[in-house]
Amino acid sequence: MRYLVSFVLMIGSSIASVYPARIVGQVVDKIVASELNGDWLWTQLVILVGIILVAYITESIWTNLIFMGYYEMQKGIACEIIAE
Repeated sequence: MRYLVSFVLMIGSSIASVYPARIVGQVVDKIVASELNGDWLWTQLVILVGIILVAYITESIWTNLIFMGYYEMQKGIACEIIAE
């Protein structure tokens, strides 16, 4: 179950890591088209910061889950070797 959750979070983290580039692209397009206004820019900034936080948190969680699983496997193997 741990690895399934890690996999889902890994996918979410990957999607969230790509999305900020899209937001920046939209801002640049608005600047070029001279359609940029303050309200829209603040909304995009809040979304950008939120997505970056989501990407950071999901990546931290799935990395932690993977390494916890690895540690537990190593601990189990070491206990088996010592018991023999």
